Amino acid sequence: MTDTKPADFIPLKTWFIEYGSAVFGSDKMLHYHTKPIQKELIEAGGMAKIGVHIYLHKTRFWPEYQRIMARLAADKEA
Repeated sequence: MTDTKPADFIPLKTWFIEYGSAVFGSDKMLHYHTKPIQKELIEAGGMAKIGVHIYLHKTRFWPEYQRIMARLAADKEA
């Protein structure tokens, strides 16, 4: 994994403040879309979870999410 510092991650609620839009429409939607692949997101460095708090990597969350989802879609078609 590349060099990652704690400052590279932001709490879920701060995402809206920094980027002006929510990650997903609601916390329930985030859970629905990321829970099945949460372990992979954490291993790829796109997400961190400490207790019940979720932290997203500022630059790595979306690329890793899209990569994992594309792989899952390709696996379904095959």
